[in-house]
Amino acid sequence: MILMYLPIKLPSFMPYLLFLLTTPVFIYVSYPIFRAAYRSLKNRNLNMDVMYSMGIGVAFISSVLGTFEIMLSKEYLFYEEAILLASFLTFGRYLEAKAKGKTSEAIKKLIGLKPKTATVIRNNEENEIAIEDVQVNDIVIVKPGEKIAVDGEVIEGSSYVDESMISGEPIPVLKKKGDTIVGGTINKNSVIKFKAIKIGKDTFLSQIISLVEEAQ
Repeated sequence: MILMYLPIKLPSFMPYLLFLLTTPVFIYVSYPIFRAAYRSLKNRNLNMDVMYSMGIGVAFISSVLGTFEIMLSKEYLFYEEAILLASFLTFGRYLEAKAKGKTSEAIKKLIGLKPKTATVIRNNEENEIAIEDVQVNDIVIVKPGEKIAVDGEVIEGSSYVDESMISGEPIPVLKKKGDTIVGGTINKNSVIKFKAIKIGKDTFLSQIISLVEEAQ
């Protein structure tokens, strides 16, 4: 298209040279875009991939028709636009995939903060159970160095808790009777007992994971 506005006359072989040079590049760069558009059409879904493929497809086909003077003259050459647009779109897809990869890693790290078991008091006995079996109002015991299983309220004891995973603050926070604690944080120095208030998907950590997944 730029060539249309330049006050110069190009050699007669230039359109054919552009055709030969740009066709392999165009096919290589635009193939993922056309493949995604095909899948969308196959699923009867008109999304942005379809629009992108139509734009770069029309630009390239118009250039080919102009090169061989089929309905269009040699003035209508859009090879550079087709390749540039396809390249920008492909680069954008790369950045998107990279961002999603980082988000997936963040989700994995957040999931890794969840403890797999918890020690609860049932029938006046301490029982180690799976985190999924913890119920609201269960009395949970957390020893030094252990992760707090679910969100709750301290009912006995006091201890410093590492909440850096939710606040970013590296200094542990003192938790005593009546204070709330968050699942996934780490008890540092003393045994505490707390009443489970939020479990499963209702915990603060689970909600963070859900928000990150939605953002992805």
